[in-house]
Amino acid sequence: MVQKLKATVGLGQQGEEESGRSVHRRYRNRIRTFQELVRSGRVAEAELEDSGIAGDDELGQLFDWSTQMVVYQASTMEQLMKERDRANGKSIEVERLLTEIEQLNATVARRESRLESASRKRRQMQSDHAEELDRVTMEHSHEMHEAAKKFEGEKQKLESEKRHIQAQLLVPHDKSYAWPDEKLRVQFLELCRLLNNATANLAASIDIPLAGFGGQLDPEGTFRVTGPTGAHFWLRSRLWAVVEAGFFSRPYGFGAFGPDKGAREVMDVFNAWASRLVDSPVSGDHPDDAIGIFNTDETANRWRSVTFQSLSTAGPLAAEGRANAERVAGQLHALLSAIASACNAAPYNTPQSDLRAASHVAFELALQCGINPAMLSLLSTARGASLVMDRARGFQDCEDGQRMGQSVVAALVVQPGWARTGGEGGSGRRTVIVPCEQSPPLHSSPDLLRDPSASASLHLLGPNTAGPTRFAKILTGRAPTLGDREMRGLWNVRTQGIPPSLGLLVWDWLVAAGTLYLTILFLVVRPRYWRTARLLEGGLIVLSVYFLLHAADLTIRYHGAALTYGYILVTSLFAALRTLSDVLVLAGYWQTMERFQTPKVANLLSLCWDPEVRRDFIMPEIIPIGLLWVLGLYQVGLQFALCFAWLGFVDLGIIDAIARARSGVEVGFAALYFIALGIMGLFIFFSIPTRDKVYAVMEACRREPLKHAHLDEVKEAKKSLDSSFVGAVFAGSLLGARSFCEIVIVGQLDRWPADILDIYRARDVCYGFFSSAFLLTMLCCLPRPKDRDPWELDNSITATQEAKTRAEAEMLQAKLQAVLDSWPDDAHRRFKAKLEEWTRNGQASAPDVGQIFNALRNELRAESTVSPAQGGEDNRLLEGRLEFLNTMQRTVSDWVPIYKWDGRDEEYHAIASGG
Repeated sequence: MVQKLKATVGLGQQGEEESGRSVHRRYRNRIRTFQELVRSGRVAEAELEDSGIAGDDELGQLFDWSTQMVVYQASTMEQLMKERDRANGKSIEVERLLTEIEQLNATVARRESRLESASRKRRQMQSDHAEELDRVTMEHSHEMHEAAKKFEGEKQKLESEKRHIQAQLLVPHDKSYAWPDEKLRVQFLELCRLLNNATANLAASIDIPLAGFGGQLDPEGTFRVTGPTGAHFWLRSRLWAVVEAGFFSRPYGFGAFGPDKGAREVMDVFNAWASRLVDSPVSGDHPDDAIGIFNTDETANRWRSVTFQSLSTAGPLAAEGRANAERVAGQLHALLSAIASACNAAPYNTPQSDLRAASHVAFELALQCGINPAMLSLLSTARGASLVMDRARGFQDCEDGQRMGQSVVAALVVQPGWARTGGEGGSGRRTVIVPCEQSPPLHSSPDLLRDPSASASLHLLGPNTAGPTRFAKILTGRAPTLGDREMRGLWNVRTQGIPPSLGLLVWDWLVAAGTLYLTILFLVVRPRYWRTARLLEGGLIVLSVYFLLHAADLTIRYHGAALTYGYILVTSLFAALRTLSDVLVLAGYWQTMERFQTPKVANLLSLCWDPEVRRDFIMPEIIPIGLLWVLGLYQVGLQFALCFAWLGFVDLGIIDAIARARSGVEVGFAALYFIALGIMGLFIFFSIPTRDKVYAVMEACRREPLKHAHLDEVKEAKKSLDSSFVGAVFAGSLLGARSFCEIVIVGQLDRWPADILDIYRARDVCYGFFSSAFLLTMLCCLPRPKDRDPWELDNSITATQEAKTRAEAEMLQAKLQAVLDSWPDDAHRRFKAKLEEWTRNGQASAPDVGQIFNALRNELRAESTVSPAQGGEDNRLLEGRLEFLNTMQRTVSDWVPIYKWDGRDEEYHAIASGG
């Protein structure tokens, strides 16, 4: 024992024994050293070894254990400090969340207050709308009543006119009966058409000399009035002179059978009747004085009507009339052949059947002068007489129907008119059936109308009145001369353009500069999400190029630069640019208006590459815009065809046909453009949301619905877009005004008016003004890049909500999956517990397995009913648990319960009881 103590205190080596006090002192020193090390924090194993207090005795082991406890205490204190810091952070976060909850509650209270205010305002607006609807309904009913009354009045008027026309149609139209005015007008216009065709072919194939004709071809010298450029009108007047001499030499149809023999035989019949039946015989120096009785005597007019009805059907006079018609047809052909021969042209080759048909129509009209109880006659005027161009008075311009209401001097009767005076009694006012066509001189000397010997060179000062040649003068500023007609082409012929006025030049440059500046602003201001406006931008760029080139063209002509006739191709290019810009601007504006209703605008091009475009409705712009493209390209083609034909100087008939076709297509293009704008206006009107069911169907097809339209930010964006939509509608009205002006101007140009330069000047001013106003308005109403698109904002909100919903669904799915993963162990535990409960820990017989599982299912349903707040989550959890129970039941379905004997013998008891 002593040796062990010595080994402990380190005295074994010296072999010396120490007292108990010395041992106690050493222990106390070691303990004090350990306490100092603990206080200084140096309790590592190395520190203990260096201090000399370590050892293998119980005190050394106690020091080791204490060292471990000190280290563990330090680690625990460090973790405790961290947990305290974390708890303080959580407290701050909880306070922040509580503050946010209070703010959200205040926001909800404000929103509820605003919602209540908006609801009251909505109810008030609904009440006001109902009152306004009742008022509008009453006004509409009143207007419909007035319209119905007006319609009935118009209907009665039309019925009256219909009965009048039917009464005229019931009159026999045989030539032996009197014809109504409509029949007379149709037949007279047919005669005019036949004679016009005969002269048009000849005028287009001959070169009439400037000196004109003399002798029998032009006995009155009327060719000096029209000149070579109006040869067609002069030829018509010469043919009408032959017709008038052959059938209308005497009034009341007495010249219908010819001016010589036929007229004498009819006069013999009249004289025989007059000498026997008239109380006072007629007399006079001229045969026309004798038949003046028909001006006042009703009985004489009845005799005339009956007599001519019988003479026109059979007898020698009827044969004489037919022979006279053949003679007149021959005279017409001979006259045209003589004129062609005098011009050194090819023989006149028009079929005589056309001239024979014209002669027979004239003979039937002359017979009607005798058959009709009223006075029918040709309407003409003397050369040099003053007259007023008025169809009601019986006169109109042969060239283009202009100068209505103007006083002019009659120079040449190109085509006589047809008039009826009075009724059966021959008295009453005159009714013009077909007006007389005059050729008044515009710039000729008045002496030319009075002096037949005046020089024909004066006509070179007058205007060029032929259709194609006049068109050439408008394009180049100079009418082609007869010397030019001998050339093979006009490509390099020098000429000079018509200089514009200084005011028009300044205006066109202002429009060009303003349009270019506004177009650049339009390209810069347009937001990126409005890709639909790119088609409109293309149209505006082409329009700016057109204005710049047109202004440059006016500048060149203003300074009198030397040009050639080939320069008309440049002006044709300008017209092609304007047509292209018109179609592009209309198509682009249409799609821009659709962009105000839906972000997915469909067009023929976007259907090819944009998969997001709407394809669930028929695009209304396809048909009118497509027709505009067809007409525009056809118009451009005809324009260039006309230029090449005129520069190549092909047949004048071909040039005139091309010019008429181009003019007609231009009128059709302008009209279709206006109609397309009208159709677009209807679609804009139907796209406005209303309570009407018909409009609601259109609204469903045209507008992309907003899913979050109730949100304030979406409302503000939609309100801003709607205000821009109203401005765009006003811009469309400016485009419609420009289109209407184009229709009026193009219609005037189609008629070859005299003041054509003024009309072109008005066209430039109107087109430039309305185009600039349209561009400025569209620039003002286009959304700015900072403005948010309501559909993009709506999609952004929808995407945010969908992401939030998807995250919540994923969290719920993870939670349900975790619960279902722990369910198999729980199901086995419940199954065993239920089995032990029913068998009383194996003492009773086990029931059927299906009964146990049904009981488990009922328990699960009861637990799910207890917590209905979880809703869909609990239902999905219940379905997963029930599905596992079904699988588990199928696994143990072949188990057979083991019968447990309860100590009773049922068979023995049955025998003992006598059973």
